[in-house]
Amino acid sequence: MPPPGGLRLVEAIEPGPLRIRGTAIRAGPSRNWRLYLAEELRRAAESLEGKPIYLEHVSADRAVGKVVRAWWDDEEAAVKFEAEIYDEDVAEKIRRGLIRHVSIAADYDVLEPFDGVVPYGLSFRELSLVAVPGVPEAN
Repeated sequence: MPPPGGLRLVEAIEPGPLRIRGTAIRAGPSRNWRLYLAEELRRAAESLEGKPIYLEHVSADRAVGKVVRAWWDDEEAAVKFEAEIYDEDVAEKIRRGLIRHVSIAADYDVLEPFDGVVPYGLSFRELSLVAVPGVPEAN
């Protein structure tokens, strides 16, 4: 029976997305023979905002979240990020420490060869939750 006044107050507490924060990429060499320069990463940092988060760089149907903020950190020489994870199974794996690393995907204008390659004109395409990152400090 409804309380006096005829209305019943129902509070539905819907869990929100898991917010995560970390290092998307740090200046220096990667395991896949790319040398990421600080100036190139600084210039590209904000292009990571709004990009999707995938599992292991897979396809759009495997999107589990979104980057909501990205910025360059001079002290760490790294692109930092904040993101929301909407997939509860993935969020739980992050909470339990089973998923701990990220990896970027980016477009570039030029790859300059050296003992590997240096990408210039970077623009981030996505961020992925991965088992083994190209840059070990990406987490």
